[in-house]
Amino acid sequence: MCGNGTREFAPETMSPAQQFACLVAFPFGLPSGSNCEACDDGNTSNCGTCNALCGIVGAQGPKSCPVGTGCVADSDCTGSCNLATGSCDAVCGNGVVETGEFCDDGNAATVELQCDLQRCR
Repeated sequence: MCGNGTREFAPETMSPAQQFACLVAFPFGLPSGSNCEACDDGNTSNCGTCNALCGIVGAQGPKSCPVGTGCVADSDCTGSCNLATGSCDAVCGNGVVETGEFCDDGNAATVELQCDLQRCR
């Protein structure tokens, strides 16, 4: 199932016609349940390293999933992946203004005139 965070690829369970379809469509992704996933980053959007159909063509790339998006690794989130909740969380100090932040200048200063690192406000 695309979007569950587990890559499902089982060509041995496919007929020859399904194997051919998988080979052709593999980089683009196939409908959920096809057992032909190139990747699965834990969501069904184009953000991150997989596209919405668990292929790689059209994926936005690393560090592109916003706060609240499903994830399985930090590499997909603009902030970090909370493995307990399975969703992207904001990270204060990463230089990206994310949901819940007013500012984020990307440095480690705890208090400054521009942006308070403790609160990104």
